[in-house]
Amino acid sequence: MAAYYGGESLSDSDIVVPKLEGGRSEPPTWLEDARRELRDLVMLETGWDSYGALAVEPTTIDRANALIKRIAAEAYFAPQPTIVPSTEGGVRLQWTRGGTYILVQVDAESPPTLYYEQTEGTSWEGTLGEEPKPLIKLLWEAATF
Repeated sequence: MAAYYGGESLSDSDIVVPKLEGGRSEPPTWLEDARRELRDLVMLETGWDSYGALAVEPTTIDRANALIKRIAAEAYFAPQPTIVPSTEGGVRLQWTRGGTYILVQVDAESPPTLYYEQTEGTSWEGTLGEEPKPLIKLLWEAATF
């Protein structure tokens, strides 16, 4: 399984959980819950919203899962994302905290897109990996409020 993060292709074997205090390697407590939420999305059928929304493809779920695992490895301090399907058949990872709104849209074919907005008026939308403020830094800022 390959996914895109910051413009590079990655697989499960690329995911390394950092050593935390005491030499333990522990993922964030929310990781398994988030992965379970992703797996549940595969059960949605076309029209799940009663307006013709597309079903979420297993490939999209795999890509979102790889991204969540990567975020958990690099930003174990990050709050748990809200995970929702998009009507176009994608998966949205959302964080809202401390005046920061972050959305990552994962689709089956295209690289993930990022949108963020902060209370001081800073906002940006584009391909994940091309953002002026890295996603990890945005998550850190959201976690510290």
